[in-house]
Amino acid sequence: GSIVNEDIEGDEWRTKLEKHLKSDDFFNVSSFPQSSFEITSVVKKADTRYDVRGNLTVKGISLPISFPVEVTKEGDRYIGKGKVTIDRSKWDIRYNSESFFDAQKLGDKLIYNDIEIELYIVANA
Repeated sequence: GSIVNEDIEGDEWRTKLEKHLKSDDFFNVSSFPQSSFEITSVVKKADTRYDVRGNLTVKGISLPISFPVEVTKEGDRYIGKGKVTIDRSKWDIRYNSESFFDAQKLGDKLIYNDIEIELYIVANA
């Protein structure tokens, strides 16, 4: 499993964060090297807007999610862009989550449950 952090400059802290995210505290990539998203339906909402529904599997847990996608045609390709926010605690990602630990005791160590995922898909026409 690969996790790449693009927010932190400098190898030392970026490497530490990536290693921690791969650990049992978060995504446990040694036991669950892959996550997946299976599309179950796509519904056109407007000219270039679609509603995508499917099952997101993380750490062996599959749950339904949905999100809007904007699709445009550029030459002989279709470009799809979308964004969805998930609650990590639903996929048993517990580290410093108020869903599993006392938020007051965590104090400034609390990590919010929301994870924003951005999609960028390119397909040939």
